[in-house]
Amino acid sequence: MCSCKGNFFAAYQFCKSRNMDLVSIETEAENDRIKQYLIEKGLSSPYSVQFWTSATNTLQGGKWMWLSTGKDVKYFNWGFGEPLGIFVPNFENCIVIRLDKQRGITWHDLNCLLSGYAICEDSLSCTCSLSKVY
Repeated sequence: MCSCKGNFFAAYQFCKSRNMDLVSIETEAENDRIKQYLIEKGLSSPYSVQFWTSATNTLQGGKWMWLSTGKDVKYFNWGFGEPLGIFVPNFENCIVIRLDKQRGITWHDLNCLLSGYAICEDSLSCTCSLSKVY
């Protein structure tokens, strides 16, 4: 793991530079798999750590899509009160996930320029690599 965080765009490029993709979570089963992965890595804490997904709504006029796959986001697991960006358009256009052991993974829309960690996935083998981005 690197020692610093980065914004959505840095996280996306970080994964691409390793021939991987920023994670796309298309089903509840995938959401559960990521949850288990983060718990196994000891990264469960109440909202102090957030991880970028490849979801953004900047490219399709407010419609959420997975940048890594080009597919529309059809499965959501929003945290309480989310998404907030519907109240402040063009401000929170990317999705992070946060994990705590009681609530599991919750999704939050966030300003794409804020800091988070990258979860990269290898689309061929469906393995994950957790990294902080530069």
